[in-house]
Amino acid sequence: MARTRLDLIAQAHRRLGVLAADEVPTADMVGYGRDTLELILAELVADGVPVAFADPDFIPDALALPLAALLAVDLAPHYEVAPRDARSRCIGRLRSILLPDDRVRDGFPADDYGIIVDDGTGPAYGSFF
Repeated sequence: MARTRLDLIAQAHRRLGVLAADEVPTADMVGYGRDTLELILAELVADGVPVAFADPDFIPDALALPLAALLAVDLAPHYEVAPRDARSRCIGRLRSILLPDDRVRDGFPADDYGIIVDDGTGPAYGSFF
């Protein structure tokens, strides 16, 4: 099930401890959170992270918690509370989801246990005894 911007804004405020679990965000919280979220998304796009949603109120589940954590970090100074996470860690979580590791392996085959096998086709990096 996808999340909406309001869900992320509420989650970010709950992470900061300024919104109880049974409360809904006020209009000021929603307005400031929405503006901050749009700035975060614009920053990520400018940094080369592909954060394009067809509908801004349809945020994939895989991005919900990392994006809410990043929003909480950016909202924390407004409420004069310390954020729970480092901003770089939150951006790293988002980048790891949105930019998968597509590096090419170095060509050495590995056996079932992940040990590099020297099949004689190239130099082996190490010997395991």
